[in-house]
Amino acid sequence: MRNHIIPAQNRPCEEEECATISMAELENKIKKLDTTRQEIVSCYIRGFTTDEIAQISGCSKYDIEATIHHFIEQIHDIVASE
Repeated sequence: MRNHIIPAQNRPCEEEECATISMAELENKIKKLDTTRQEIVSCYIRGFTTDEIAQISGCSKYDIEATIHHFIEQIHDIVASE
């Protein structure tokens, strides 16, 4: 899993150094994506590379990177607002 979007219970860091997001919040955010973006984000969270995700999803590497970047920004906004 990618450290910068790992749910709170799995984060190996001290509270004052890391903001957290619950697994429920993360899952909720993923469910709001369309099917293709859900697949891209789910693969990314599980540790697949963008090349591997491109093969699985049939999307371009550019679309995958843009989807991941946008999703991470949304998660950061959620964490920052808490």
